Amino acid sequence: MKKFLIILLSIIALPLSAETTDSIAAITDMEPEETGIEKPKKNFIKRVIDLGEKVFDYVNDVDTLYIRPQEYNWAVMVQATTNLESYKFQSPTGESISFSPEARTKIGPYAGWRWAFLGYTFDVKKLHITERVDIDFSLYSPIFNIDLIWRESGKSYKIRDASVETTYGTKKFHDISFPGIDTYIRGLNFYYVLNHRRFSYPAAFAQSSCQLRSAGSPIVGISYMHHKLNYDNEQLISTLNSELAHRFPDANCKVNLDSTFNFNKIEHAALTLSGGYAHNQVLAKHLIFASSLTAGIGFKRSIGDKYERGFSYEDFKLKNINFDGCGRFAFVYNNMKWYAGTSAILHYYSYNKGAFHTANWFATINLYAGFNFGKRKK
Repeated sequence: MKKFLIILLSIIALPLSAETTDSIAAITDMEPEETGIEKPKKNFIKRVIDLGEKVFDYVNDVDTLYIRPQEYNWAVMVQATTNLESYKFQSPTGESISFSPEARTKIGPYAGWRWAFLGYTFDVKKLHITERVDIDFSLYSPIFNIDLIWRESGKSYKIRDASVETTYGTKKFHDISFPGIDTYIRGLNFYYVLNHRRFSYPAAFAQSSCQLRSAGSPIVGISYMHHKLNYDNEQLISTLNSELAHRFPDANCKVNLDSTFNFNKIEHAALTLSGGYAHNQVLAKHLIFASSLTAGIGFKRSIGDKYERGFSYEDFKLKNINFDGCGRFAFVYNNMKWYAGTSAILHYYSYNKGAFHTANWFATINLYAGFNFGKRKK
């Protein structure tokens, strides 16, 4: 057949030289590799698509005795989110001050296609735009999950608890407005699930699959965080002295803060290696309780007025090691068509500089309900 087509083309085409005709006849008797002509290769886009399909199949390969994959393409839900945060300063003499902003609750609708979800929420207390920024984005796949954190507090903190020395001994303070502090946190966390074929993070935190049997998995991760805290020490002393003057109007009572509180800014970057364990407990049909705890060793680098990018060998020393942690908890009902539940994600970070210690934690609590639609083709 191949020879026939070549002969036919030679007849209907322009006249060819005898030499060319002999060459065509010789080629017809040879195998493709003997001609020196390589077989056609897939173009770059096709190779990328093929690789993406292989990776997608690997990521979504689960044991269906333990995990029921998502059967729908689309989802809608309503979610209420509450953000909590706190910073604590502590001196070597035992004085401590805790700052935290007002709890902020937002509510709104979400719509999603498979892994991607988009939505809009508004503050239930204040419908206008505020200076606070709370962005907590998480992508949960069967084999890994990613957290993107971007928080800017604005000047909305209060002194929640304080125990400081004064001229009349140790005094305690509670719930005093203090606009002299503002913070921001930016970070990226990556976690890898070792037993992803039987344990499902998405079943607990993304409602994109169902855990059929109880299972757990070790998890390992790496993260990068950038913390910055601006703090007005003089305003803090003035605020505490005003409170003392209100309590003891007939006495000249003043605060005597430890010298370690005398700073204006803390800024550091942290590279953290973490590990832990996660477990989904099936309590009843369609109902699970999920828990996950990880602990990390963070290598922190202080950032001064001149910002130097990247980590150097000097940063990986024992004096720069701090311990961080993350906890995730969820209670979920999901029959694949309808779902509802609540989840809480808590991050904890510590920072030591000489004898001075700070600790920061923030939490995101979600309450949601929704349904899936648009059955996938099998």
